[in-house]
Amino acid sequence: MKYRSDIDGLRAIAVTLVILFHAGCIFINSGFIGVDVFFVISGYLITKIILGGTNNNEFNLKNFFIRRIWRLQPSFLCAIIFTLIIGSVFYLPEDYNTYLHSVKNALYFSSNKYFADVTTSYASQDSNYLLLLHTWSLSIEWQWYITFPIALHMALKYFPEKRVIIANHIITISLLITSSYLSYHSNIDRYYDFISRCFELQIGSCLAFYKFNEKSNKFTNLFGLLGLLSIISIGFYPGIINGYPNIYTVAIALATGMIIFSGEKTDSISSFVLSSNILVGIGKRSYSLYLWHWPGIALLHYLNLFNNTMMLLLTLLGSCILACISYKYIEMPLRKVQKSLSFTVTILIVIPLLMSVIIYSIAKKTDNFPWRFGSEFSRSSALIDEYKSLSGHRSDCLTDQFDNENNDVLCTFGEISSKKKALFIGDSNSNHYWMFLDVLAKNSNLAITSLSTSSCLTLPGIYQFDWWHFYNTVYQACYDNTKTYYNKIENNKFNYVIIGELWPMYVSDKIINQPGDDRSLELSMKRLDEALRKSLDIIVKSGSVPVIMKEIYTRPEGYETCLKEKVVLRQEYTHGECNSQEWSQSNMGWFDKKFIELQKDYPSLIVIDIKDAQCAGNKCKTEIDGVSIFRDVGHLNDFAAYKLGEIYLRSNGNPFK
Repeated sequence: MKYRSDIDGLRAIAVTLVILFHAGCIFINSGFIGVDVFFVISGYLITKIILGGTNNNEFNLKNFFIRRIWRLQPSFLCAIIFTLIIGSVFYLPEDYNTYLHSVKNALYFSSNKYFADVTTSYASQDSNYLLLLHTWSLSIEWQWYITFPIALHMALKYFPEKRVIIANHIITISLLITSSYLSYHSNIDRYYDFISRCFELQIGSCLAFYKFNEKSNKFTNLFGLLGLLSIISIGFYPGIINGYPNIYTVAIALATGMIIFSGEKTDSISSFVLSSNILVGIGKRSYSLYLWHWPGIALLHYLNLFNNTMMLLLTLLGSCILACISYKYIEMPLRKVQKSLSFTVTILIVIPLLMSVIIYSIAKKTDNFPWRFGSEFSRSSALIDEYKSLSGHRSDCLTDQFDNENNDVLCTFGEISSKKKALFIGDSNSNHYWMFLDVLAKNSNLAITSLSTSSCLTLPGIYQFDWWHFYNTVYQACYDNTKTYYNKIENNKFNYVIIGELWPMYVSDKIINQPGDDRSLELSMKRLDEALRKSLDIIVKSGSVPVIMKEIYTRPEGYETCLKEKVVLRQEYTHGECNSQEWSQSNMGWFDKKFIELQKDYPSLIVIDIKDAQCAGNKCKTEIDGVSIFRDVGHLNDFAAYKLGEIYLRSNGNPFK
């Protein structure tokens, strides 16, 4: 296959768009499309290699994979080692665990699926600090390399080329239709999906079958220029990431195809432009630039230094230097290595994967090496882990899947053998009270069974519409589980029924009684009032005492960033200095006022406010004994829940006695 300098120039455009986008360039709103350009190029070049070799009876699958692995893996492994150093120095245990997970997935070419599971979406806040986020595209390419070349080679071997061309086009169109359908009819983010991306590689593959004349004309020139202009224009265009891959993805893939088509004509304008020495030089190093540019940017995000222009520029410069070193001393020399397939796979895939598993296992057993951040942090981590282990099956009792038999056994705490029993229902906010209530339960000889459903208001007779990730539909699992909970209340004799929720979250217009109901904030308030009263009626009628648990004072804005910065950068820290927000007991929400009203109408109703233990004066605890109380923005860790239980017991007494 003849060398095409214009394709290297196109690679330069693609990688530049990606880097500038990741660097936060205000003009490059959609620079992530550079990855789509790479996909089409890869599909085209790989197919060209297979076609040329097969037609000349020179293609060998073993040699193909050997070349691919030595072309891609050495630099990739060096980049992983680099991120391992960064992660080991700077990343806190929980984030370090996520990183080690991503290493394993990247090494067996499934990081796209992993990042789809652990991030809200691409370019979201929770993805910015992930050191190997950019490897999702490499995983998709490898998934395609493992399937398509084998299928194409076998097809060309046993079928006429014309039939193979027709079949390849049909597959490509089918994949494009599938991707478009998923984009517009799925509630799940498909950005990282192999099935949603495969058509881009296939478009490049289809293009490789076409035969071209050497001389250009006005149409080929127009194609090339229009394609190049389209890519750059869309790279500047804002707001296209929603539902991506979408119609813009198709446009990018077709535009890239037009440029490749035009570049087959050696005298085309687009070929001339893209073949400039600067662009070709960048394009040849595009793989290394792609590998090395992101880890530094991710670290800046993690250290809250991304907005520091000087630090960002220095990081980008350093990344470019590392990329050039990697290209010259790793990528170029090793791509020519000739070893057996078994040796290649063992050295470059199997052994690194085994090493990552070993490191992950060791890290897991040592709680991800908390000693890296000093004795005080290690002490805090040990306390959090100790009380987490004491919480038993707490995390297993927060689920959408309700299992009556198992949950009764696994999800009971306090004095388990006691005949005095309580049922505790609610959302994840109720689940994090496990250790708080364990203190009160053991003090009052009470066995509590906890059943929780994520983001679910467990009140009878209502649905949550367009809630969480249930776009334009009802949260059916919440409704079904709630119905099961109240059947359990009616058919069993509990001494207490406790409801714990992140109450303010449900003050919205998304509460309905039946699918299709009109929605407004006023109607929701009416429905919530009715549901609360219906809940209390059922509980009281069953012979149980109703108990409402109010929410905690959630993590102050900026607290986590401040604390992380102090720990990660090994700075001096005075306990409580990151809590800069004041709290006022007078700031009562709709539910707070409603609970006061309900206590008058239901004299047996007990209201437990954990803020009685957490807050005093105008300040609320964010730390206890030097340990942060928060598991995340809205949830307590088990250590804090237990300690707040002890404080509440001393200051307020036990409501279950």
